[in-house]
Amino acid sequence: MSTASLAVSGLRGHARRLAATALAIVLSVAFVATTMLMLDALERGVGESVAGDFVNRDLVVRQTDGTANTAGVDALRAADGITVVDASARVPGTIGNDGAIATTAPRGPGVALQEGALPTGPDQVVVSSVSAATVGDTVTFQAYEYDGTQGAAVDLEVVGVMDVGNAPELSWSEVLVVDEATLRGWDPELIFDHVTVDLSGADESAARATIGELLPGAEVLTGQEAANLAVAQATGGLDLLGPVLLGFGAIAVATSALVIANTFAIVLTQRTRELALLRCVGATRSQVRRTVLTEAGLLGAAASTAGVLLAVAVTWTAASLLGEIDLGTPMTLRPGLEPVSLAVPWVVGVAVTVAAAWWPTRRATRVAPMAALQPVTAPDVVSRPGLVRILASVLLLGAGAAGLVLAASTGDVVIGVAAGLVSFIGVLVAAVFFVPAGIRALGAALRGVPSRLAVGNTVANPGRAAATSAALLIGVTLITMTSVGAASAERTAMGEIDQQYPADVMAFPQFELTGSPSDEAGEQMVVEALNGAVFTQVAGVAGVAEAVEFGGGWLQVESADGTWSAESPVYGIDPTAVAPVLRDAGAVERLQPGTVGMSEWIMEINGLELGDAVQLSGPDGSSEATVVAFPMDEFVLPAADLAALDASSAAGGGLLLRLSDDADVATVVADIRDIVEPEGAWVTGGAPARAQLTTMLDVLVLITTALLGVAVVIAVVGIANTLALSVLERTRENSLLRAMGLTRAQLRGMLTVEGVLLAVVSALLGIGLGVTYAWFGVQTLMPDGTDTVLAFPLTRLVVILAVALGAGLLASVLPARRAARVAPAAGLATA
Repeated sequence: MSTASLAVSGLRGHARRLAATALAIVLSVAFVATTMLMLDALERGVGESVAGDFVNRDLVVRQTDGTANTAGVDALRAADGITVVDASARVPGTIGNDGAIATTAPRGPGVALQEGALPTGPDQVVVSSVSAATVGDTVTFQAYEYDGTQGAAVDLEVVGVMDVGNAPELSWSEVLVVDEATLRGWDPELIFDHVTVDLSGADESAARATIGELLPGAEVLTGQEAANLAVAQATGGLDLLGPVLLGFGAIAVATSALVIANTFAIVLTQRTRELALLRCVGATRSQVRRTVLTEAGLLGAAASTAGVLLAVAVTWTAASLLGEIDLGTPMTLRPGLEPVSLAVPWVVGVAVTVAAAWWPTRRATRVAPMAALQPVTAPDVVSRPGLVRILASVLLLGAGAAGLVLAASTGDVVIGVAAGLVSFIGVLVAAVFFVPAGIRALGAALRGVPSRLAVGNTVANPGRAAATSAALLIGVTLITMTSVGAASAERTAMGEIDQQYPADVMAFPQFELTGSPSDEAGEQMVVEALNGAVFTQVAGVAGVAEAVEFGGGWLQVESADGTWSAESPVYGIDPTAVAPVLRDAGAVERLQPGTVGMSEWIMEINGLELGDAVQLSGPDGSSEATVVAFPMDEFVLPAADLAALDASSAAGGGLLLRLSDDADVATVVADIRDIVEPEGAWVTGGAPARAQLTTMLDVLVLITTALLGVAVVIAVVGIANTLALSVLERTRENSLLRAMGLTRAQLRGMLTVEGVLLAVVSALLGIGLGVTYAWFGVQTLMPDGTDTVLAFPLTRLVVILAVALGAGLLASVLPARRAARVAPAAGLATA
């Protein structure tokens, strides 16, 4: 019988034992394949959105140094053998107070004239479909000159409405489509962004030569090259997202490899007699090894094929359900069947399966043929871990710990990642010590015969216990690291935001110049205070918890030695009144009479330090003040001190606001702006930055938890597989226990406790490691001088522990039921 035939027979005979292994392979391959296919779909959608008409053109001329001007484009249009399809140019400007872009008609997917006609004269325009203007309206456009000033206002009649597509450069401003002649009239030195060309008689090399002669220095690309470049420029996030997602895919594959290796080790141990009998009938050691590796290859191929098919189904289903997604610019997922994205996960699945089976296969084929003559397989003798493992674990853990400390002190991310990997490998190597010790410690608190038997069975083979726990350990460590790291980064960043912005929202007033040089008082800068009605409206906005007014004045601030001075707005704050509004209430305690508050940035740019003396002069007096720290990028005085220097500040000025914790920040800030900006005030504060940071980190935790959940699922499969195979391996032992009086319920309880002990120890060790890695990670990533705060999301950590406990219970259900069904007599009769 051939090796392939023996391998197929082996798979058939042990199909039930290898089913969980196949499931682990399917999940990991599907993970990697789905990641690659989704990235392809997103990139293809981005390409359609941002590459425009490039892919349909023979050549694209890109502007590089100003040579693509009107004269050069006219010469290109007159050249033989080429046809200029489109010459794209834009002129920035404004419509009222809003930014606008006047452009030639765009081309590409999604671009369509929805109403009216294209412009044909200098006073006609087509607006975008999102514009408030309609056909027949008049819009007034002012183009920007090269020096930044605005040109003359031009009234344009709206003659059409167009969907201008999803090009990013047209997504952030009002779009006006005019003809090329109109743009040339506004800007005689008009420069074209790109010119698309089709060949009409000339070959590509001749066309390139012609373009190079007429537009020296311009970059000439094929249509596909230009499209790829546009996609690369627009998808910088994909370049980051891809490695991150594939990194999680690698984690899933590594977790599967542990499950596969553990499974094959147990299955081959159970097949010792079978393999030895093959040796007795003439099979060589290499033939037996090839047979088992062929089994692994066939299993990997079948499971990887199923994983790839599952990924294709998931990708197409997700694309149909999600449709268009918004990544700053609306993008449509366009799934396809890229050969590389299908082949790479398949090859990875097969290779990992064969590689994971290689070591157990070598160990199994070392059994002498005479072992087949033994009536019963002798139990494995448990030995202590060797000196090599002890030394390796100590060296890896020590090197990793030293690397983490070095990375945290230097801020070197590369060293931190490498040290984390080294130290975690050390943990996996040393797990043969940690896991049994943890199981003994937890087992000491358990009572009853089933529990004591469970502890004994689990620690009887430390290597198997460590290998079984490794898969769950990886998942829990990474989920905990992500959760604690995100919470710590959020807490740390919130502290930094609170140091920069004293309040959630701050509305600052404008100042106006009053008087004239001929007046006795001369010209003065006076605050345009927000009136009481505005304050009442803002205080009544849903989501505003506290609102306090503050004054504003205009002073001359001068250093004590006279080397520096500036005229600047200075704001007056009543420390008692504003304390409830501030996130850092202690900051206002430093603002005492005779002091002036400044942020670190204000002090740095003005060459001042804490404790320096400055001279303050206003229309109503002057005084000296000592510099103290205050988290506002403005000069701040106690309100009484400012009023003594500038009496106009008593009229008020701006607002400090604190939002409720459950406020919809974006909506509240928008409502506040709608009220105060018409009065000339401008709005800033920590709430938008805080909300953006929280949203970003929440999304990060959600995505990574979902992705790492796959690794946890694989880990559950691994625990269940190990317990199930252990039940088969210990059939006689379990039956003997039953014959000695152990009930079915007690047997099920024993196996359940085994699964739960493995899961809980893995979870506790993973949580400890995750917290450690998170702390060093935050220390490494945060800038120097940042006060890093370690945050423990207790609810999330409790959930992780509960999920691990549930995983152990779930993994033990089927093996326990199977073991309890075996009658004692039947089990004892097993050879």
